[in-house]
Amino acid sequence: MTFSKRVMIEALSFSELPDYRFMGVYYIQNLVTNRFYIGSSADVYSRIKSHLNMLQRGVHSNIHLQRSYNKHGQGKFAWGVCEEVFDIDQLLVVEQTWIDVMGDYNICTEAGSTRGYKATEETRAKLSAVKSGINNPMYGTKRPEVGEIFRKLHTGKVLSEEHKRKCSEALKGNRGPWDNPESVAKIIEAARASNTGRKHSDETRAKVSAAGMGRVVSEETREKIRVKSTGRVHSEDTRAKMSASMSGTPKTLSDDERQRRRIAAASIYSKLTDEQKAARVQKMLETKRLKANSRN
Repeated sequence: MTFSKRVMIEALSFSELPDYRFMGVYYIQNLVTNRFYIGSSADVYSRIKSHLNMLQRGVHSNIHLQRSYNKHGQGKFAWGVCEEVFDIDQLLVVEQTWIDVMGDYNICTEAGSTRGYKATEETRAKLSAVKSGINNPMYGTKRPEVGEIFRKLHTGKVLSEEHKRKCSEALKGNRGPWDNPESVAKIIEAARASNTGRKHSDETRAKVSAAGMGRVVSEETREKIRVKSTGRVHSEDTRAKMSASMSGTPKTLSDDERQRRRIAAASIYSKLTDEQKAARVQKMLETKRLKANSRN
């Protein structure tokens, strides 16, 4: 079966970009040094336009090609097609044969791979700058607008049965990281490590406290907590830790610490709305009632 056709279109200037879309292997040629850059794409026309755009802005990912372009200018470069490919599975195979023969500018000598390539700090800075701020295509776009854009893109889109089958096969047996004890252990360990030695500022503590004030736990939630805790038995290790943390002489707060806490509490309370204050009083009364019932 023939999966490609050798074309070797004569070199065209970058001003000649016919709107003819096809899949294949293309080249960019320096007419002065006769050196070539080889690439492949499912849409050669769009890819060549992308190369030209990056070269003109000085941010091409291939530093050798960019420097050569800067030195000789656009008029000394041309592009062409090595081979038109009809089977996408063979695209990289065909590209590799051309890279091996004439890929002078190619940093990555393996088709479809970035192995061996390491961007310079200068290139990274340029790529970052060209996508930052107003240059970013999503600049100024609000989240609702983004959602609307994606909604329109997918509205009416129907997946083929073959695509659905492949998605189903790929997801079979995959219940996410929480179904794997090893993954769960890693997640917990990472969470602990991120909080180890971390201390919240007084401002953060005040905000957390204010956010929780006036919050009333529903009867349904209380019942769930009660059911979950009923019959729960602490391990000997947990008991020992609890005993050790509570043993000894209780801490006695200094007068300064008491005063600081009073001021902080008063400051937080003053920021509460009337509804929050009323809810807080209701919560205190409910707590007292529950304690009285438990004693009886």
